[in-house]
Amino acid sequence: MIEFIVFLICNLVLITIFSLIRYYVLLFKEEHKDSYSRDELIDFQKLIPKSILDIFEMNGSLQNSFIVYLVISLITYLFCLMGGIVGSPHYTSEIGNYFFLFPVLFLAFTFGYPFFVSAIFPDLEYNNHSLIRQLISQESSIILSSGLSLLAMNFAVYGVFQQISFLFVLLNTILVFGILIWKLCKPTIIEENYESEGEYVSDPDWENDQMMA
Repeated sequence: MIEFIVFLICNLVLITIFSLIRYYVLLFKEEHKDSYSRDELIDFQKLIPKSILDIFEMNGSLQNSFIVYLVISLITYLFCLMGGIVGSPHYTSEIGNYFFLFPVLFLAFTFGYPFFVSAIFPDLEYNNHSLIRQLISQESSIILSSGLSLLAMNFAVYGVFQQISFLFVLLNTILVFGILIWKLCKPTIIEENYESEGEYVSDPDWENDQMMA
């Protein structure tokens, strides 16, 4: 029970840290901006809630993204406990436990998720109103949750039992945060041409150009 509580606390701390990292990366990547106000840099009372909401809204739906984050967090937590099934308790310094505490799920979701979805749900893209489609489309939340929840479990196991190697936890942290920064610290791209409820919506400027040609 204590381990699970520590896991939840670590998860919250990690998502706060990463949300701020993402905020500052995007802030300093802005072109034609060489000065910053105090509120933009250190007003954490406003920056933290805003940066966390920005993460959950990356795929367009705050509610679906939050649901997916919780589900993947639970799956990751249970996956990390599986070390205790194949050998000694999951928190001991054993090779089997290190495997389940390594970011296996995170790497699988990060690099194989689109292929997995295409293979399992080949016709999903044509069903715009499907609840499954809406949840599966929250790829950023799935990747984020699998990574941060894995780290939260690493810190919880090490903090409560102190039997696994801290170097292992540190290397996992560097690996996961490095990949998350590379994968998710990008500005949201808004497409001019898109599909809305199954109907194609074209760029009006393009149509005007064609009429004048």
